[in-house]
Amino acid sequence: MRKFFATQILLIFYVLTQNIFSQSVISEIERKFPYALWSLSISDDNNKEIISHNTDKLMIPASSLKIITSIYSLENLGPDFRFKTEILADKIKKGVANTLLIKGYGDMTLGSENFNSNIDSILNYVLEALNKNKIEKIENLCLDSSLLNDFQEPSWEWQDIGNYYAARVTSFSINDNSYKIYLETYNVGEKTRILKVEPDPGFEFENYALTGEEGSGDNSYIYSSPYSSKAVIRGSIGKSSGPFIIKGSLSNPVEFFLKKLCSFLNSNGVKVKKRGVYYTPVKGNFKLLDTIYSPQLKEIIKIMNKKSFNFYAESLLRYSLIKKGKIGIEENRAELSSFLKNAGISNFNIVDGSGLSRKNAFSCDGFVKILNYARKKDYFNSFYDSLIKPGDDMAKGHIKDFGVDKKLNIRIKSGSLNGVRSYVGYINDENGKSYTFCFIMNNYTTSPSDIDALFENILSSTIGLK
Repeated sequence: MRKFFATQILLIFYVLTQNIFSQSVISEIERKFPYALWSLSISDDNNKEIISHNTDKLMIPASSLKIITSIYSLENLGPDFRFKTEILADKIKKGVANTLLIKGYGDMTLGSENFNSNIDSILNYVLEALNKNKIEKIENLCLDSSLLNDFQEPSWEWQDIGNYYAARVTSFSINDNSYKIYLETYNVGEKTRILKVEPDPGFEFENYALTGEEGSGDNSYIYSSPYSSKAVIRGSIGKSSGPFIIKGSLSNPVEFFLKKLCSFLNSNGVKVKKRGVYYTPVKGNFKLLDTIYSPQLKEIIKIMNKKSFNFYAESLLRYSLIKKGKIGIEENRAELSSFLKNAGISNFNIVDGSGLSRKNAFSCDGFVKILNYARKKDYFNSFYDSLIKPGDDMAKGHIKDFGVDKKLNIRIKSGSLNGVRSYVGYINDENGKSYTFCFIMNNYTTSPSDIDALFENILSSTIGLK
């Protein structure tokens, strides 16, 4: 009996200690950020809450939404899945192909420097396939980009559309559907100068970007719209001793590559008579000349999460939904909703795969549930390895130097937009006990670094309490 009462007293003391600690954390956040909206959840791997506040409130998650895209893609495609791009031809006779068809199947990594590739390597791959089949002339050079609907989320902000992080999703992609602008800076307040653009998208550029203070970084935006041949650069670029690189999105990546390929083949002994892009399936009796395969999905997701690469997130979500037979945009959203509801999450609003839209709304409770859902899956190690850890070579910004004790073995995905900060992931204590966490703050008016420091302290203190 005494043992029973002693156990009960210890349990009550533990609960009181937890409640006091939880309240002290909540009070501290509310004192420092009285006007911000925020949500916090930390639970163990048995879904037992350690600390929580506003966990069911829908918040703008920013790039932490890539967690959903990662898990959904791994579940539906598998970690070893590879995308493909086919090179086909019909009616080859005496070195002449009536039609050479390049068919895209959603490979967002084609020619990407993220995987040590480039446009030239893809051009040469096509040329080699033609040489192997002794093709010296092409009557019709076609690029089939019909698999994915040509759609760009309308709630993305206008200032984002022309930049690399808002690159359009296409069935056939090249060079991350982006290009680089090399700018020369001068004295503070003076206009920058474009040195070169690689690869050249064929745009007419109007550059109004000014030189900013040294160390101020990239505060510029490239304004351009889909299918446009004009781009306007505004904002400022931090004063630099060498060229400063900014990246834009190709307005028509499919036509851009087809034009490049046509010119390349003509310059290398393969004459092309006509070329065309098709957004409906090209039918015919084609012979497969060769296939280009992407890296495995788990490697793509690693780049997507560690670099917070929006283009891969958007492409992966769109393709994963297509594989489920959901072609229309509303069908896409219904399918994703069904998946999340099966994981125990019923309250959310998701309009893209990257978190770029401010119309996305997700709760800390939802993030914790989906993270714990993934723990039980065969693909969990692939997902876990895609998340950032302190000191990670691929990490950048505030996460690279995240101040949590490295012995705690943290894996994290962060998100940021103007007035938005989010962190979701896993953390193990020194005894190997595992926890799942989510912290989201919206509408703050202080420095983002203040929120970073606050969450580091919360996480260290909470897990340290255990």
